[in-house]
Amino acid sequence: MLGQGLTAVAGNKFVVSDDLGNIDAAEQQGVFAADTRFLSHFELTLGELDLILLRSGPAGFSGSQVYLTNLGSGDVLAHDLELIRRRQLRRTGLTESITITNYGRRSVVLPLQLQFDADFADIFEVRSVTHIHRTTHTRLQIDDGDLTFFDTLRENQRQTRVHFSTPPDTADGGMVVFNRTLESRQQWALEVDIQWTIPENESQSPVPITEDIGHQSVLQWIQRTPRLQTSDVDLQRGYQRAIHDLGALEIALNSGYPIPAAGLPWYLAIFGRDSIITSLQTLILNQRHARGTLRTLAAYQALKDDPFRDAEPGKIAHEIRFGELALSQAMPHSRYYGSVDATPLWLILFGEYLRWADDPTLLHDLLPAAERALAWIDRYGDLDGDGFIEYSRRSKSGLENQGWKDSYDSVRFADGRFAEGPIALVEVQGYAYAARLAMAGVYEQIGRADEASEQRARAATLKKAVQDAFWMSDEGYFAMALDGKKQQVDGITSNPGHLLWSGLLDPEKASQVVERLIAPDLFSGWGIRTMSTQMKPFNPISYHNGSVWPHDNGLILTGMHRYGHNDAALRVIEGLIDALKWFTLDRLPELFCGYDREQTPFPVDYPVACSPQAWAAGCIVQIAQVMLGLQITPDGPRANPISDKVTGMDGVLLRGEYFNIDGLLTIPVPPTDPAATTRA
Repeated sequence: MLGQGLTAVAGNKFVVSDDLGNIDAAEQQGVFAADTRFLSHFELTLGELDLILLRSGPAGFSGSQVYLTNLGSGDVLAHDLELIRRRQLRRTGLTESITITNYGRRSVVLPLQLQFDADFADIFEVRSVTHIHRTTHTRLQIDDGDLTFFDTLRENQRQTRVHFSTPPDTADGGMVVFNRTLESRQQWALEVDIQWTIPENESQSPVPITEDIGHQSVLQWIQRTPRLQTSDVDLQRGYQRAIHDLGALEIALNSGYPIPAAGLPWYLAIFGRDSIITSLQTLILNQRHARGTLRTLAAYQALKDDPFRDAEPGKIAHEIRFGELALSQAMPHSRYYGSVDATPLWLILFGEYLRWADDPTLLHDLLPAAERALAWIDRYGDLDGDGFIEYSRRSKSGLENQGWKDSYDSVRFADGRFAEGPIALVEVQGYAYAARLAMAGVYEQIGRADEASEQRARAATLKKAVQDAFWMSDEGYFAMALDGKKQQVDGITSNPGHLLWSGLLDPEKASQVVERLIAPDLFSGWGIRTMSTQMKPFNPISYHNGSVWPHDNGLILTGMHRYGHNDAALRVIEGLIDALKWFTLDRLPELFCGYDREQTPFPVDYPVACSPQAWAAGCIVQIAQVMLGLQITPDGPRANPISDKVTGMDGVLLRGEYFNIDGLLTIPVPPTDPAATTRA
């Protein structure tokens, strides 16, 4: 689609350009690796000729193609020239082939001009989310027409090298020129190869950044994912797009365990919460990402108290970065722990994964990490001893709000006032409840019955406490949080919907929550808004105070199904699927604006939403599972479709066997992903 720009991704490398394939640092574009912009400018011109775009788009998830022609000028008639840019991003570099064809009747003299620059900016500088401003630290060297940019800040350890298949006629200050005469019907091609060097100290323990999960492995995983059987064409397209996006967003560190990055372009990194939720949404696919997420995040689990990083022993990481600002500790993000929910969510994934997969090795390896995470909930998560998990920022460079709605203005009273901490978010209490039950299941599995009973008892106590402390009887709904004075933060939001997903609610209150979630002030017709239109802070264009987030909706509709409210779940599903077809490539974005469906005939894009986004892709998989009514029981998978639009899913891997869910037939196990056999 025109006007959207072009992106490509390969592991934790990505490129962002305009629709013509040009890169402009002023537009937050570039070639990125290890959270550093290794190419900040790449512009193609043909002398004084004006180029116009015919069409551009992705070529797989790691490439793009651009088709250009010319406007008339002098002896060169309009559309005499065809110029094609074919770009392929690899985990080790970027290759672009440029092909020019003269379809005119006369020969033409062309100066192909390519302008390059590399600023080695940290991704936080590019996104303008830091007040740190560094001076220029780039040096250029030209050898036989090849360009090499050096990052002097790191004593030339970071480098970007640009090599041409044919040496340029001139090269000066990042500009190279190729003078060519093309006869009628003649074609000329040039290949540009861009390589970069990442400093060795960016490969630090516990898990180096060097990757060993290659492109072919991802493609094989995509080919082996379950096949959805549905009469809904939009859902089918969205499901296939989601599978490819999940593959595209997969990164793997030297551990060899793939983990879903959060999203493109700015969150192509390890994000604890995002990776965990995505893995929970997609367990039906074969548990590859759940296994990788559990192991990778366990490797980064905090072992000591570190206020600069908002870290305490047992806490699961929020964000891992490898750029200069992180490495130099100007920012805490080389290992940052400022999320209150990643730790209980990791425990939920640990328990759920073990229900799906027969993996005694992982259970043995990660049980100590799980028990440290459980201890964090008790000792550090509960700041005042009232049984609830609270957060309060300790790092000056950290996040003010540390739930999934982590923007500075996301925790608000109905009248617009900002809540003051420490803050206990309602959905986080639900996660803690589910985490205790997950650990109870693990303890039962390994024969530690007393500890299982203790966790179930503590979960029951928490269940009652939450329903007492957060319930607003005058609203028939739950407060989104308790503030530092234990006052209910009475903003009506989507947060309580996550209590349906975690299973904390009694049926009566669950029914009331469902009813409110699909009321017009929260349900836009395209999806459930993050905040009610009746609240003073509501804004349909706000990041967290009125927009629609697919992953938020996915968790909520799964919870609706859990409590038997299938009509409500289907209503939300239908809204999301109807929205899906309006977005580029049949892909749900990170979020979209919260305008009412009666107000606009199409969903309205949020200006800077990530696309693809892992948990938005995971939402589509979650929708398929809910429509299929798939549940895992001790006796195996059970499917009870809630819609005749979805009749089955072939090839669901459970405990080492593939199941055809439509007929519940066991199928002999085909050759599997090596990670599933050697590590499962």
